[in-house]
Amino acid sequence: MDLHLDKLSQDDLLAWLREALHDRRTLPKLTHDEPPDLAILRLEPTLDRMTRRDLETASLALVRGITPSTSGDEDYLRALLNLVEGLGMRDKVAPLLVAICSDEDFQRVPEEIQRILLEGLINLRSIQPRVFWLAHYERAPDALEVTALAGLLATTWSAGVDLLPRLSDTEEAAFAAATLIEQALEDLSPSAREHGLLELRRVLGDCAPSLREALADLLSELTGARPPVERRSRRLASSFDNPRFARCASQVGRRRDARITNPPPAAAA
Repeated sequence: MDLHLDKLSQDDLLAWLREALHDRRTLPKLTHDEPPDLAILRLEPTLDRMTRRDLETASLALVRGITPSTSGDEDYLRALLNLVEGLGMRDKVAPLLVAICSDEDFQRVPEEIQRILLEGLINLRSIQPRVFWLAHYERAPDALEVTALAGLLATTWSAGVDLLPRLSDTEEAAFAAATLIEQALEDLSPSAREHGLLELRRVLGDCAPSLREALADLLSELTGARPPVERRSRRLASSFDNPRFARCASQVGRRRDARITNPPPAAAA
């Protein structure tokens, strides 16, 4: 480390954290390309109790500093949102992200920044109403369709399934959606999963051809009609090389160690 964090004032810690999340500070990284948020989270338990509290305060201040017009660069935003997730700050951060994403100027933010902020809500396990995700989907369906699907599936299974017939007919979107559906099914109870499969079959015929093929493959695998298809896995992997879908596979059923111990709130209507 290039300084001792326990000796910093709150203002100096805030300045240090901003620079560190931009990857402009020396951090205890395991590899040279490790994201700064992971190094900070590994460092955090070694700090004094008061410094850990100040670190959370500084993180919250940086989130408050995000505005639709001054949203910062992509890597910085990802690192900041991953940090507050790892620190277990959902209840404090989620309302701020909802306000940013609901601002009338949000639609003028670059699409990748929009996705990062919306995905931040999903990763924080902050359940938003169906109308929230549908509004973003209807505003920018090409850019936000997979992110909206992830948000809807996190709200309720049925909300996500209802969106499937509206998704575009591209291979990338189809296999991203199929992966999200598969992960969401894994999180359902056995009885709910059976009902979920019935709902999925109900909409299958209304889906675009690419998505219908991907979901049919998934249903066949889940019901034992055929073994897992290696070709589908390879095509899924290549789909997520596309920056537009790079993080979509982890949006539902996301399993990342964090200090969040409380269960998510009940699904909104």
